[in-house]
Amino acid sequence: MKTGARAIAAILYALLGLLALGALAILLVPAPRSWSVIVSTPGAALTMGVLLSLGVVSAVLAFVLWRAGRLPVVALRILALSLPVVAVGWNFVAPLFWVVPLLFVWRADAAS
Repeated sequence: MKTGARAIAAILYALLGLLALGALAILLVPAPRSWSVIVSTPGAALTMGVLLSLGVVSAVLAFVLWRAGRLPVVALRILALSLPVVAVGWNFVAPLFWVVPLLFVWRADAAS
């Protein structure tokens, strides 16, 4: 069951990484004429930073879980726990998305 939980968590993190990076792409395509538009919009830079960090960390976690990398359990759990906290910067519903794979990560490492 350990490998099944890891695989499910990896797939969920990959999909959530695509979601965050896709939302970032929607914000940046077409490219703004000037970066002053982003700077002058309240919260735009923070939202873009949150989306970028959610996408990158989710992709890294998906890769590590899929390849069954030897990451210490504490480090894996800290990364998995940090994502729902960071997702609050995007909106109030997003943390719920990042809690679901956390349950699979916890179950996968509890069996080891």
